[in-house]
Amino acid sequence: MNTVVERHPSVAPVASAHAVPPARRLTLTERLALRLALRLIVWSARHRATAAPAVARAREQLAAREARERAWQRSFLLTTHR
Repeated sequence: MNTVVERHPSVAPVASAHAVPPARRLTLTERLALRLALRLIVWSARHRATAAPAVARAREQLAAREARERAWQRSFLLTTHR
């Protein structure tokens, strides 16, 4: 690569056109927005963690009810009616 660049400087890698802006202090609004976003993320994680057992319990109850209904339907279909 060095010999190619020496012969043709136009193919040399060029520095990025985007300069890194100097670090600045966040404004009050930006700090407030970041704090609010962090609180929402934490609340969402906690809410999902506490809701997970309730959702699992509801799914188990639904599955049990559907199993009871299928058993009743099978028994009803196998029963002779007069």
